[in-house]
Amino acid sequence: MRTVTLFLLRHGQKSGDSNTTFGLEQLAATNDAHLAGVTIDWIYCSDMKRTMQAAKHILAHRNNPEDSGNIIEHPAFFVGFLSSPEHMEESVRIDKLLGEHGGTRDWQENWKEAPSITEGIITAMKEMAELAPDGGNVLVCNHSPLCGLAALDDMAPIGLADVVKYVMVDDGSGWRIESSTLLPCPLKVPAAA
Repeated sequence: MRTVTLFLLRHGQKSGDSNTTFGLEQLAATNDAHLAGVTIDWIYCSDMKRTMQAAKHILAHRNNPEDSGNIIEHPAFFVGFLSSPEHMEESVRIDKLLGEHGGTRDWQENWKEAPSITEGIITAMKEMAELAPDGGNVLVCNHSPLCGLAALDDMAPIGLADVVKYVMVDDGSGWRIESSTLLPCPLKVPAAA
């Protein structure tokens, strides 16, 4: 049986398409709380600036010489594919739809396209698992609630710089998700006064 762990990380607080200073602090705090003891064998992200920036910031914040230094854009990971210029209109439409529904399950149940999106995300996760070494760890920097769509259990909405840890196993009949766990960022955006 082969096992791979995927850590799907949402970018931090943003302004435009960049992480803010606080957003970078969130990413560092998430790394310290949940990823510090993990060697990262592969790093994937969408092609948006804030996810590339998140991946680079996590790597720069770490001190593990065993980490992979390569960041790979993964076009099959839904928002990354749709964020390219020729798909911007569709990406804006999806962002609007995601904003209209609260938690992952809320909009998954109410948005007719969610099952096909979930299927696409699971396919991308299987591709990533197949390329990773047995027992390896993959960091995927992406967007919310896409990080939680494939969760086995209903989970709270994915907050800024939160991680969903997926354990993927292949017993010879193909990759499947064994478990999914929400690992929340310790730094939350302060409530407005």
